[in-house]
Amino acid sequence: MRHRLLLRMIVLGAAFLAGCAPRAAVLLPAPPAEITKAAPAKGPGGTPPPPAPAPGPDPAHLYRDAVARTRELLARGEGRRAIPLWVALEGTSFAAEAVFNQGVLLQLSGDVDRAEELYRRAAAPPLLSDPAAANLLGIALLRGNRESLRNLVEDAGRIDAARIGERLPELSANLMAALVDLSRFDEAETLYRSILKSGRATAALPWSRALLAYRTGDIAGARQFSSVLPPTVSALWPVVASRTAWERETAKVPPLYGKTPGEARYLLLSRNLAAYDAWRRGDLDGSATLLADGASGKSPPGEYLNNLGIVFAEAGRWKEAQILLERTVAEAPTLPEGWLNLGMFREMYLGDVPGALSCYERYDKLKGGRKDEVSKWAEWLKKSSSPR
Repeated sequence: MRHRLLLRMIVLGAAFLAGCAPRAAVLLPAPPAEITKAAPAKGPGGTPPPPAPAPGPDPAHLYRDAVARTRELLARGEGRRAIPLWVALEGTSFAAEAVFNQGVLLQLSGDVDRAEELYRRAAAPPLLSDPAAANLLGIALLRGNRESLRNLVEDAGRIDAARIGERLPELSANLMAALVDLSRFDEAETLYRSILKSGRATAALPWSRALLAYRTGDIAGARQFSSVLPPTVSALWPVVASRTAWERETAKVPPLYGKTPGEARYLLLSRNLAAYDAWRRGDLDGSATLLADGASGKSPPGEYLNNLGIVFAEAGRWKEAQILLERTVAEAPTLPEGWLNLGMFREMYLGDVPGALSCYERYDKLKGGRKDEVSKWAEWLKKSSSPR
């Protein structure tokens, strides 16, 4: 019979869908406001100005030509050849679109690192491109890079303070996904309601809301929100894998294959699900092997550290288990299950009742899914451990 501690292995069956829509973003129409800038201005009477130098190419015409040519090259699978068309527009009033679209074309060709550099240029002052900021968040979500997510969320907050007009819907959707990933659940819920009120929701928004429900222990709510996804979203691998995992049917998760090359978040999810399945079969060595690489990487998900600590505890590797569980709450302090499992480890393996109670208290404050049960258990533990 498994120890009660081991029932808290986290399936990690939830991944965000980054709202990067590069193919649509490339094909922006020429804004009328920009076209009118090329028209000669009518000044007041008086001394006529000196003759103007011969005008160069009309930026609006160059923009329309770049869009049309990019369409053709993308259709032939040669989108990267369109990059010089956008480089030529960097010195015009279309600079933000020019830098952003170069990033899109690089991302489509698989060069995500260089695309990220260009997105950062486009998202920073003076260009302040919302599509670029959305794609930066998308890349950070796919890579599971929480440090980058924190910085991007803070950047978005500073830009919003000076914003004129509404935020791009894809940027709002990715901001919500980032807030959930960072366990800033109240902020994510507030943003979700704001997006609904604006009437500018994206197709994947219900999935982010499903993940918010899942992360706060509301499995029924997660199932409900995921049931209204459009077919284009519900058929995606991370959605299928996550919904299967929620039912603890990890053996039925479809293989990842090469559908998402370079997207570390999906690879981690796939490995974690396989590790969970191995753990359920009693294959502790296999489970530990699958989890070890993810746990040793830079800024690993707290769920990975937690799960490997549980596997080590069941294998009798107490010191390693304690190190990983302590590391979980240090690196992912807003992960409720991390505090619950460390509390159980301290109580049952170390006999450290005060230390365990402090963990249960943190779990309660984070509104973990077993909040009521743990609260009652902690109350009983206090009474039973008090001197008579």
